[in-house]
Amino acid sequence: MGPSGTVLIVTIWVVLVLAGLALVFARSMRVAAIVAANHVASLEAECVAIGASEHIMAKLASSSEDESSDLMDSEPYEAMQVGEGYFWVLRSNLEEDDKFDYGLTDEAGKINLNSASLEMLLRLPGMTAELAASIIDWRDEDSEISAGGAESEYYLLQAEPYNCKNAPFETVDEILLVKGASEELLYGEDTNLNGVLDDHENDGDLSEPSDNRNGRLDAGFYDYVTVYSVESNLDSQGNERININDAGSRADIQSALQEILTEDRALEVMNVIPTRPSFENVLDFYFVTGLK
Repeated sequence: MGPSGTVLIVTIWVVLVLAGLALVFARSMRVAAIVAANHVASLEAECVAIGASEHIMAKLASSSEDESSDLMDSEPYEAMQVGEGYFWVLRSNLEEDDKFDYGLTDEAGKINLNSASLEMLLRLPGMTAELAASIIDWRDEDSEISAGGAESEYYLLQAEPYNCKNAPFETVDEILLVKGASEELLYGEDTNLNGVLDDHENDGDLSEPSDNRNGRLDAGFYDYVTVYSVESNLDSQGNERININDAGSRADIQSALQEILTEDRALEVMNVIPTRPSFENVLDFYFVTGLK
């Protein structure tokens, strides 16, 4: 092979190497561009979410109590524009499981896991006696095991041991840490929490979640509970409510009872109230005193 042939071969190899480097560089630039675009989109989405939250809180803060109720349904909350982005406020549609529903949800209309009595918890759809008792044990401050409930002795024997919290729930999903809880009980078939019966939630065992393929969204009790509700200590007239656990409020309680009961019946109820009351809530007071 002559010198010219050698030069040709070397030139071809140099061209191939340069072409390979160019392809690698181009691919790296393409990947970098996609990463940058995703990062920008992520920041935009985060800003839209923050803007949506601020928009809704400002609306609620500037409205009266009656206007706040109207605000639940008066605003569309569907494809609302914030800058160059849009946001949707999605809530479960408890009446029609084939349509999306948009709007705010009144958390005060739900059962608060941190204050609900055992009787109230047992009324939730799908709730079991074991889970209800375990919820009480999880949130209370003591280490006494309720009938059917659980304290740290149970949780420390799990494959991944942990202690019983003995403190209030911080999120509804925290229930999944409690004895007797499961995603099936909490979410039902609506594992993506969009309130709509999706195809994968109506195909039997073909895909997760497992469902009965009956054409209806059989949800759990997630939409009926909360940990965020706060109730004002003022009545509809703006007067401070009576604290039923305050021993010094007995006279006020008796006066309130005498307004709706006979004097003899009011005295019967007062005789049932302990000297040092410790009612969990007003419903507990209702049952214990026999007002039902």
